[in-house]
Amino acid sequence: MHKKYAQLSAFTVLTLTSAMALAVPFSSFDPRSMAMGGTGVAVDDPATAPFFNPAMLSESDHSKKFSVEFATLGVSLVDLGNLHSNWSTMNNAVSALPNNVSTLSTNANTLSSNAPTLTSSIAALSTSITSLASATPSTAAASLAAASTNLSAVTTNMSTVSSNVTTVGNNANTVSTNINQINKTLISLNNQPMQGELGAASVIAIPGKNWGFAVYANAWAAVGGRLEYKDAGTVTTLTSALTTTSTNLVGIGAATGNAASALSTANTSLNTAVGLCTTALVSTIPGAQACSTALTNANTALGNAQPSVNTASSTVTTNSANITAAANSVNNTNKTTFQSVVHIRGVAVTEYGASISHGLVSNDVAWSWGITPKVMQMRLYDATIGSSSTLSNATSNDYLAYYSTLNFDAGIAKTYLNGWRTGLVVKNVIPQTFDFKNALTPGATPVADGSKLNLSPQVRAGISYEQINWFNLALDADLTKNDPAGLENPSQYVAVGGEFSTSGWAQIRAGYRADLVNSALSQVSIGLGISPRLPYYKPHLDLAITASPNIFNNGYNAATQVGAYLQFGLNF
Repeated sequence: MHKKYAQLSAFTVLTLTSAMALAVPFSSFDPRSMAMGGTGVAVDDPATAPFFNPAMLSESDHSKKFSVEFATLGVSLVDLGNLHSNWSTMNNAVSALPNNVSTLSTNANTLSSNAPTLTSSIAALSTSITSLASATPSTAAASLAAASTNLSAVTTNMSTVSSNVTTVGNNANTVSTNINQINKTLISLNNQPMQGELGAASVIAIPGKNWGFAVYANAWAAVGGRLEYKDAGTVTTLTSALTTTSTNLVGIGAATGNAASALSTANTSLNTAVGLCTTALVSTIPGAQACSTALTNANTALGNAQPSVNTASSTVTTNSANITAAANSVNNTNKTTFQSVVHIRGVAVTEYGASISHGLVSNDVAWSWGITPKVMQMRLYDATIGSSSTLSNATSNDYLAYYSTLNFDAGIAKTYLNGWRTGLVVKNVIPQTFDFKNALTPGATPVADGSKLNLSPQVRAGISYEQINWFNLALDADLTKNDPAGLENPSQYVAVGGEFSTSGWAQIRAGYRADLVNSALSQVSIGLGISPRLPYYKPHLDLAITASPNIFNNGYNAATQVGAYLQFGLNF
């Protein structure tokens, strides 16, 4: 069973990197929009227009003649399986398991070395007792001395073995508890996704009432995985066998301990008889009578000890059979390796695009349209790693698929005289499907594995209300579900957010985004913008943090979604 312990320990360490969900994001990791709940379809910001709605290049504040975003950076983590909160429990159990198995092995070896000594001493005692049964007063002293010595050895050895057996039983129970804790944690993590995302973007935008233009580069990547745990039954059989073994070993230890105690009492009687049956004492009638009485008492004490010895023998026989049956139950699983796997999937997308917008009047109604043609370079990664796999296998090109494609976004927007603005955008207008791939044999050309990434049109509407240099309120809503990359559920968001400005120098932002499909992916957000007024240009630094609402109620033990975002740029 030691091999199985080692496999479980190694596999458990592997699973600590597990679990993931992927979906192509709607926008960049712009901290202003993320702080406002992820709104932006109708928000006045030429820097985010290429990502949210290109029509906003002709609907933005026209005092902003030029906008440059040098760096927009973001990182987020989604942990729906509570791996972060289970980490301490898992880590403690995994760390303790090798030491506990080693202790169990050491004590089992000690027991194995002490058991033959006990067997030899019992054989010697049996011979002495046979001689004692036929002893006469003249030979009693020698027979008693030999029996006493051998009984003392049996008592000592049996006491030692009893302690060894009890220790091994307790060790087996500790190992069983360790493995059971790991098993429970892995069951709770089964098919629970975790995802890490990283994004970066740069934008140059020239807004204009008539025509607006922007160029951008945007890169986004997500990687993670999910544990597909298939060994709960096997591990349960293993822990059940260990628990049975522990119970039976402790029972053997208790029975042999009782026998050792009874034999110790008998040995006291034998020692008394040895003292009374020496040659000097038995040469007289009183001495012989004392010796005879001592022999009778010694035999009685041995007889009294016999039930305990018989019970110990019966317990050893029965419990050993139970231990053997438990070991057979493990061997009969016919699983020499664990069957669980970690399914790892990753998507990396690089976009290069140019946005153009135009303001026009139709039937005395002023509005704007915009379009963003873009080149998309995609890297899709899909691998299933088992307990016998090596991490070097997971980093090879056997699981990669490369794609380059063209697509475009299109949007419309309208600003009203009272500060209200509406917008509608369709991202990835051309539906496309991409295959995840892997090589059937190492080094071969990867082929489609059946999993697909659907790049479907994403339709979102937005409304905002703005008082320039004072506050901005916005609401966005997905009109369609966002298709998953293959491991997670679809999503559909409704977001609301606001921004309050202090003389144009600083902005405080907050927002909330609700997922109508999976409430665990809803999030709250806060952010800060600093934009000092300098001659000729206006630099700005924006920060945002997002988190799942339940993290404030349950703290570290909550299913968690957290993110951090940073941007630096200039407005002219």
